[in-house]
Amino acid sequence: TRYSDKPVEERQMEERLLQVIHRAIQEEEGDILVFLPGAAEIRRTELALLKQPAAASVAVYSLYGDLPSEQQDQALLPDPRGRRKIVLATPIAETGLTVEGVRVVVDSGYMRTPEFSPKTGMTRLTTAFISQASADQRRGRAGRTCPGVCYRLWTEAEHQQLQADRSPEIAHADLAPLALILAEWGAAPDELMW
Repeated sequence: TRYSDKPVEERQMEERLLQVIHRAIQEEEGDILVFLPGAAEIRRTELALLKQPAAASVAVYSLYGDLPSEQQDQALLPDPRGRRKIVLATPIAETGLTVEGVRVVVDSGYMRTPEFSPKTGMTRLTTAFISQASADQRRGRAGRTCPGVCYRLWTEAEHQQLQADRSPEIAHADLAPLALILAEWGAAPDELMW
């Protein structure tokens, strides 16, 4: 695990990420899995990578939930032309997936989480820093099939300050629909076994 030598602010994340990706290309072997918070950051990073001189020697793939399944499959399989791959992914690739050939993970440290606002009565996506458990899951993607390396865009001291695990969804979800369903059933929340 290689930590950043200084803190990286969210607004500097994409620029710093590109620097770390280029460093990983030069220092390490194997395909690279890059964790970003969402599809917008993935598209911007992909465009920036494709403008680089090294773009001809690598294949850049995206991996996020709204992609058609055939494009998701392409990101998971070896490049048909045998080029080194850079897979730009949301936390969809954090668990349960093995991206063949990945020996390097570059982790931005951010993810999107739904957050309910009682003030507005609406749920919105916010960008938040990941937990230590998520960071460990992401790092593990580099070592699935052989030894690997993980570059983190935060310092080791910042890592110690991260929450141990994500807060449960119930702590920040809109519970009004559940309350309405229970009322329709004629049941009180404390009458049910949760």
